[in-house]
Amino acid sequence: MKNHEDEDLKLLKSNLEDYFKVIIPQKDVEKTFYFNNKKKFLGQFSPWHQDKGGNLINDFIKQVETSNTTEDFSWLKILPDDLKKEIEKEGRHLNMRYQIPTHFHGDIDTATIFHCLENPRGYLGYYQDNQIDKGLEETSLNGYYGKTEMLLANSEKKKTIKNIKIILKGYKEKEIDIKSIVERRYQLKSIKDVKDIIYSNQSNLMSEIKHMFGLESKFDFKNKSKTSQKNLLEKYYYLREYYSQLIQINKELDFKKLEEKQSEIEKIAQQICNLEIYPFSCAQPDLGENGIGEKIILNSDLSKLGAFIVLRRIYKYLKNKESQKPVFVFRKYDTAWEKLFRKLFKEAKGEDFANNVMERLENNFFYCQLRPIGGGITDGNVISVPNYRKFMDMKASAFDEITKLLPRIDVKNN
Repeated sequence: MKNHEDEDLKLLKSNLEDYFKVIIPQKDVEKTFYFNNKKKFLGQFSPWHQDKGGNLINDFIKQVETSNTTEDFSWLKILPDDLKKEIEKEGRHLNMRYQIPTHFHGDIDTATIFHCLENPRGYLGYYQDNQIDKGLEETSLNGYYGKTEMLLANSEKKKTIKNIKIILKGYKEKEIDIKSIVERRYQLKSIKDVKDIIYSNQSNLMSEIKHMFGLESKFDFKNKSKTSQKNLLEKYYYLREYYSQLIQINKELDFKKLEEKQSEIEKIAQQICNLEIYPFSCAQPDLGENGIGEKIILNSDLSKLGAFIVLRRIYKYLKNKESQKPVFVFRKYDTAWEKLFRKLFKEAKGEDFANNVMERLENNFFYCQLRPIGGGITDGNVISVPNYRKFMDMKASAFDEITKLLPRIDVKNN
């Protein structure tokens, strides 16, 4: 069994080298994909580290600092012009245009658990994207943050376009301090730190842990307020929803004991890297055939970057197996990430090559999450991709066994 696994990994290493040579033909594979130079790798493959991304980030900072409402701003400008125009034909997409994107957070060189998600939902809770588009009506960058600030401050539980317009009746843009809103909403010490929301060397969990143990948080470790764990962790979304079970063996966090364990918790957080397959905030990513999400995933360098980060980390391990083997836990694996990987491999080396590489990646490194809602890496919500496929086959066959007992009606032939 061990010999078979070793042979499988050798073949995978060779497969990845063949693929990398197609991307940028060079004799030295290590130079091609910059496996030992993260800065060069990101400069080559990350739109955020190139002039286009840097200029867009600086433009956002400038407009927020000067409260400039005359210039049109959109984070979608990071996309190729033809893809941006195609997306904007289908709607206004105010959330994607104006909310700060979130792409990757963590050490892409050394992390061992890569949590590969679809896209950030953003800061507007349970409002649907079309409700925001129609409820906010025509608006600028300033107007978007000013109006959404009013929505977030309102306790109206019924989320409708009509109610949005009622809430915004008293809106006055001149009274809005957009800089303060953005800094507070994204917990930024300065608006100039906005790139840390898009990408950073700290996992989302690490950022929350550092804040929790920081003097400014005054976190109630002893729970003197006797509140629920959910309310106690109100400001710590990733700890509450995603990673609490990775920190201690018990499912219920014991904050009294954790208070003295900051360094141990940070060692855990350091091993996590968060990736989004595309970075724009929206409630409905629309990953179906020809949907907006699918168009971005299959046709943008942003999404390619996520795939390349995964492949580069796997190859780093295959080159030096003395390091800890990384694993990759995917949300929306079959509707998003798998589609992208298969497209990249097929375009480079054909369908047979794509099938072989995907099988080796799935057998050795890839896991997925079972629940359609709720992205936590928790007990009962993670399964290896091969076992996931067996599970789905078993579900289908079990249903067939039951339905064969009944004389079901074929309405198409009646």
